[in-house]
Amino acid sequence: MVIHDFPDSFSTEISAEVIARLAAEGGVDTIKMEEPPVGQKITRILELSGQSVKVFGGLGGVYFLEELQRGAIGTMTGFAFPEILVRIFDQYAAGDTTGAAATFDRYCPLIRYEFQPKMGLAMRKYVYQRRGLIGSA
Repeated sequence: MVIHDFPDSFSTEISAEVIARLAAEGGVDTIKMEEPPVGQKITRILELSGQSVKVFGGLGGVYFLEELQRGAIGTMTGFAFPEILVRIFDQYAAGDTTGAAATFDRYCPLIRYEFQPKMGLAMRKYVYQRRGLIGSA
């Protein structure tokens, strides 16, 4: 079972303690974490669950590097250049934390620009169309 923790969208806050309890008692083994500040909550969930919960980030990849540093195993998010997120993950997973940070830092302005409310999805679709990945925006 997966929890999607995104209070801005669902108007429900789920504490790290409740998530850990659901992992222990209710079969929850994965969470998509989208409640800023993500770092502290990821650390707390992993501490309380004994590292049994798999954590994925989200939020457009804006905190991807920090999520990995706190123990996330990846991200589930939209971004017009997913190969950049894959590169960051691969570098980090290979132990090249300096390279992962350099890649993240280089593309972070674009990641943040695309994640802007009310225009991010439209921009992503436009870029996908320009890249030949979809037929129309």
